[in-house]
Amino acid sequence: MINCSIYVSGLVSEENLKSRFSSFLNAEVNEISCVDKGDYKLYIEENGDFDEYRQRDFPDGFLYFRYLTYLEFKNETVEALYVDETTRILNWLWSQNLAAVAACDYEALLPENGGYKSQNVPWID
Repeated sequence: MINCSIYVSGLVSEENLKSRFSSFLNAEVNEISCVDKGDYKLYIEENGDFDEYRQRDFPDGFLYFRYLTYLEFKNETVEALYVDETTRILNWLWSQNLAAVAACDYEALLPENGGYKSQNVPWID
């Protein structure tokens, strides 16, 4: 599987974040906080390393953001699709004024390099 982690933080509850993802992806979030889109699954969970203060540190504070989402793409998924879908999700999160940083093997192909070290994407104050 091709995987990507997206760290997310902002003034949003876990239930609200799940609801927003459900609307955005036009899919239900199931009981294990997973959205199945066919070519990929997106999991939403609280980050066990969340730290209210350390998340503010730029640029490495993203490791302490409140939520962690995982994208799991099927092996046969072509690169263009996982780059496009991850880009779409990142752009949407940023448009919602949520801090989001992607960590994956293909982050250099994403806008703002996945958000890492970018002054152009929302961050926690």
